[in-house]
Amino acid sequence: MSALAHDCRQHLAHDAPPQAELPAVDVAVTTLPYFRDKAEAIATLPVYATTASAGPPQVHLIGYDTLIRILNPKYYPPHHNLEPLAPFLKRHRLRVTYRTDAAWGSLADQAQYVKDLAEGKREHEGGQRAWADRIELVAGRAEGEETVSSTKVRDAVARGDEETLHRLVTPGVSAWILSEQLYQSSEQEQVKQGRRRAA
Repeated sequence: MSALAHDCRQHLAHDAPPQAELPAVDVAVTTLPYFRDKAEAIATLPVYATTASAGPPQVHLIGYDTLIRILNPKYYPPHHNLEPLAPFLKRHRLRVTYRTDAAWGSLADQAQYVKDLAEGKREHEGGQRAWADRIELVAGRAEGEETVSSTKVRDAVARGDEETLHRLVTPGVSAWILSEQLYQSSEQEQVKQGRRRAA
């Protein structure tokens, strides 16, 4: 995440006027599984203590597949409804990238999922119409452009396809993945170790 933050700032600096102040990028690591809990943990960090007691508003960047999980009542025991999301979606937003894989339906199907929320079709599960205004659906790539996914990144590394890896992630992230030898098959690792021994 630090490498991605650095690359984002580099990209912004490239287009910014000289002496422009670039936004700060905060990086945090959490084991909390639920977005409502992640948001609360961020809001209560000492670095944000000078802002309102609820912390700054947050925008969580997710894919459509994650939106489906966030709005799935089975993840909210003991009543298994969406009411526990109310404080989270009252204050924070979700910026959701459409998924282009056929498994997730068409873009119209994905937009309809949020529209159903706006039309009250999830009220019986505790979903609120107003939440739809807190969810922004956006296209990740233009028509015909290669889509990005963590699965494609892992597969490219496993194949040793650095060209595809460089297209899918930023330069800093690509360099980190390669330097840490992430996602490599055991066969690739054996070849590399053999080269090291031979040298």
